[in-house]
Amino acid sequence: MPRLSKKQKKILEILAVKPEMTTREIAEMIHGKLVECKTKEYSSTNRSLRALEREG
Repeated sequence: MPRLSKKQKKILEILAVKPEMTTREIAEMIHGKLVECKTKEYSSTNRSLRALEREG
């Protein structure tokens, strides 16, 4: 299994507690501020989440 990034580990921790969270909610928790769908924070979190889904 590939090595997980710091952000991917944080996403897994968040989803273990609240699996129904949206990408936007996860991004807001990671970055500590309001995140809109067209921001770099959202895009970065979304990429990490998709990579985790691909890896299983």
